[in-house]
Amino acid sequence: MLASFNWIKDFVDFKADAPELVRRLAMAGLESEILSQPGKGIDDHVVTAQILKIDKHPNADRLSLCEVQFNDEVSPVVCGANNMKAGDKVVLARPGAKLPGGLVIKVSKIRKVESQGMLCSESELGLADTSEGILILPPETPLGLPLTQALDLGDTILEIEVTPNRGDCLSIQGLSREVAANFHLPFKSNETPTFHEATGKSQVEVNVRSQERCGRYACRVLSGIKVGPSPQHVVRRLESCGIRAINNIVDATNYIMLETGQPLHAFDLKEIRRGQINIRTAESGEKMKTLDGIDRELNCEDLVIADGERILALAGVMGGEDSGVSEATTEILLESAWFQAGSVRKTARRLGLQTESSYRFERGVDPSGCVAAINRLTEVILEVAGGKVLGSTIDHYPDPVRPIEVTLRPSRIQRILGIALEAPEIMTPLQALGISGEAGKGGDYHFQIPTYRSDLNREIDLIEEVARLYGYDRIPATYPSIHLSELLQAKGNSFDQLDHIRTLLTGWGFHEVLHYSFTSHELLKKFSQEFSEEQSLLNPISEDQSVMRPALFPQMVQTLQSNVFKGNKDLRFFELRPVYRFDREGDGKRPFQESWHLCLGMSGARRSPHFLEKESATALKEFKGLTLLDLKGYLEALFHRCLPGIKIAEGPLNLPYFHPNRQMSLTLQTPGTQGETVAGGFMGRLHPAVLAEMDVPVPILIGEIYLDLFLTEWKNSIQFEEISPFPTIWRDINLIVDEKTPSGEVLRVIRAQGGLWLRRAELFDLYRGKPLEAGKKALTYRLEYGAKDRTLTDEEVNGSREKLLEQLKHTLGATLR
Repeated sequence: MLASFNWIKDFVDFKADAPELVRRLAMAGLESEILSQPGKGIDDHVVTAQILKIDKHPNADRLSLCEVQFNDEVSPVVCGANNMKAGDKVVLARPGAKLPGGLVIKVSKIRKVESQGMLCSESELGLADTSEGILILPPETPLGLPLTQALDLGDTILEIEVTPNRGDCLSIQGLSREVAANFHLPFKSNETPTFHEATGKSQVEVNVRSQERCGRYACRVLSGIKVGPSPQHVVRRLESCGIRAINNIVDATNYIMLETGQPLHAFDLKEIRRGQINIRTAESGEKMKTLDGIDRELNCEDLVIADGERILALAGVMGGEDSGVSEATTEILLESAWFQAGSVRKTARRLGLQTESSYRFERGVDPSGCVAAINRLTEVILEVAGGKVLGSTIDHYPDPVRPIEVTLRPSRIQRILGIALEAPEIMTPLQALGISGEAGKGGDYHFQIPTYRSDLNREIDLIEEVARLYGYDRIPATYPSIHLSELLQAKGNSFDQLDHIRTLLTGWGFHEVLHYSFTSHELLKKFSQEFSEEQSLLNPISEDQSVMRPALFPQMVQTLQSNVFKGNKDLRFFELRPVYRFDREGDGKRPFQESWHLCLGMSGARRSPHFLEKESATALKEFKGLTLLDLKGYLEALFHRCLPGIKIAEGPLNLPYFHPNRQMSLTLQTPGTQGETVAGGFMGRLHPAVLAEMDVPVPILIGEIYLDLFLTEWKNSIQFEEISPFPTIWRDINLIVDEKTPSGEVLRVIRAQGGLWLRRAELFDLYRGKPLEAGKKALTYRLEYGAKDRTLTDEEVNGSREKLLEQLKHTLGATLR
């Protein structure tokens, strides 16, 4: 929204300059910037003047010699324009004046005739991009005034980003309330207009046939008006806010809309047939020509204003060409209404018509402000166009919207914001916004929310207002405290289980990726994924996001491909998100089924290159390329950590996009002889032909796991124990075992037989080769010993280590190297 700095100052007497106001509004949640300063570059040597006489230039056919008066001085000025006449008020740039384009005016001779200044056009003054002829001022303009003062050009135009929930800020008065609250100053509202309202029956009959879409409709007839140009200050303010001036009646409706936020409209009364105003929905196929001259076909969802025979306007969007105000208009019907936001939005979007009126109705207009706005509009029209009020005002408002009451507890403010505020810090800014309140018993505050603040409905909304106006930058950073018992009580839901899976995978070097829940038909067909047409979106953002995904892995393949193209080949990704299916055979109550899946995607080497530099040739060969066994190992480890009692069975799989000998299905069976068997997922390596088509030079491994069993059978086995304050002791053991003995089995025996003092055990080295015998390998483990109540002695640790070595020799045949 564009707003005039000086117009805001009409309602709030603040001293800050425009940059400071922009900063304060931004801190209050209204992002703003200075768009333009119309009078910038025009100095006080540019004044208002009057042409006394115009003669032909003696030495040039296309030039004129004008006698121009400002104050008591008369100066000769040579001018090339021809749109002026004697008696016109004009803009004179006197010698010494500097114009916005950098031109400095001097006394000069033009075709041997002295010219003491220049008569200026709007483009030369920087007020318009182009102009024809010089600027002609209104006849009532005083002489000798600096132009910036005469036309109120010492203004700054602000561009303000108003969020959709703050429709009250789409007006100068609404912004002024914000400024008043921010600077802790009073808001000066307009005085109640006084004018004579004639008695007697109104000349129109109003019938509201769609009560739910038109909650209030007020109208008033004015007669004896004279249509003409608007005063210059009105034109300037409209143009500075991005609205083109048309005539004094239309300009008055736009002026008051900008001031109050209430959209208004004026009909030519003689064009209203049968004296009827009917607010109804259009019939399908019914047509009208809007003010922009376009014929539009309507449907039964469009709300219209009609007379006894035809449509006059699209309610809340745009008026009709046939009923608009023209130069011949002498009687008008003024309209001020409250239309349902959703109805206006649908019509405006369908017809591609976003107007200043629809923009405000879509974001919420104050239902209580209709009559106040039409009164203010009447006052302005009577001032600029003459006339009188004919008949009484019609105000159809069968179900008035009442202000709601909200209780605000200081204790709640302190809990949410972390600070204790005094009563003036709470009450003063809210009252400046028009939110009246009083302190009640027990220290609570009771506020009455005005109807123009439809975004304030709950206590938390008021707390946000208090924080916003107090200043987010003034609220100190504090950290919430939580007891361990509360944290443990909160555990146990499915999100804890999903977080546990994320923790395990990130600990194993995987990175989580997130994709949209929508994908493309083409991608799903490429990977033979079945989906129903019910999963397709009716109004997709794009073709790439047109169907709700039934699986995760197609998008995972795309992400892996994109990363490989950018030079990232050694990848470990996972996605933990829902997928969607349409169940045609269900009970019909919940046809769409959402289930959680886990997708793993891997490519490249087992280790990144910077880990391989110091490895031996044997290790390089072992760790170089990922295989399906690597993916299988991660999945088995995941099942073991989350569902230790579950049995995993591998089965055949025949998917065309996987390598024929590198794919398998997974089946899960719950514990017990009668355990339930369910599909667990699948995994595979992409077919070389698919990789070649994708131009990917490295193998890609994909696994997708169905998490239904995880979320039902998984039990949180996390246990907490006190950390010992005593130091621990480390010991290394280098064991020689058979090549066929898994390192994990050795680690299992160490942890089982290590004794009460063994805190941790980990493998950190593997060796094969001479001088070891063929069929043997060396495994080096690091053991950490510690006690909770004291520091262990070397003798105690060495004794425990010797017992462990005996158990390893007895169980696995391991010997100390």
